[in-house]
Amino acid sequence: MILIKTNGKKFGIKNKKRILVLMFIIIFMSILICCPMILLLFNQEKEDYSNQIVINNDYYDDFSSSILNSSWLWHNDSNNLSSWSLTTSPGNLHITCPTVSISWQNGIQDIPYMYQTLPSGDWLIETHVNEPNANEYANGIILYRDNDNWLIYANHYDSVGEMNLLRSNVDGFIDNVAGGDRGNNMPYLRLEKIGNTYLIYGSSDGNNWNSYGSWSTNISYTQMGIWSQSAYSGTFNSDFDYFN
Repeated sequence: MILIKTNGKKFGIKNKKRILVLMFIIIFMSILICCPMILLLFNQEKEDYSNQIVINNDYYDDFSSSILNSSWLWHNDSNNLSSWSLTTSPGNLHITCPTVSISWQNGIQDIPYMYQTLPSGDWLIETHVNEPNANEYANGIILYRDNDNWLIYANHYDSVGEMNLLRSNVDGFIDNVAGGDRGNNMPYLRLEKIGNTYLIYGSSDGNNWNSYGSWSTNISYTQMGIWSQSAYSGTFNSDFDYFN
């Protein structure tokens, strides 16, 4: 037995086991103190990953099947001149549109488009489609509630050239609300909803994105889709590579 005298008092340490027990207690207390910090860092890292864009399999379609997914519905032009196919250009949703009477800029009656139910909350829609190359050719993304309330994001080609354009119809009043990049359409398109704000983006490669502005509204759209139209230059064919 070892005796240590301090201020007239004696403390006994019987053997090394008590020293080991003391060290174990110190280490255990240190772990208890550090664990909340480790968990906090872990949760923060998980939160950072949650901000990344991921594929939602409930809505993703790469059009690789020759049979159309049952979630899609078809809206034809007013004279039923347009058509769609999954076999004309395998791996794509192919929409063929002869020249129609009413431009997409003036109403949806003559827009052929494939649509499905729009989810609630915040979301981001992305698609890849060939660029229009003749006067009044256009294609892109559409949101719809009724004939007097819709929102269309277009790759549009007019007499001046190409541009990305966001056009809205609010209770029958139609107007351009965002857009840009005149002279250079982008084959990759994104339409994003955050709260009641809609943001549009374009990309040449699907990796680097340009922002073309935003627009806010309280309209609750119920459908989302992809569309193609020719309003002047003869038949226009659009190949949609995927919808996410």
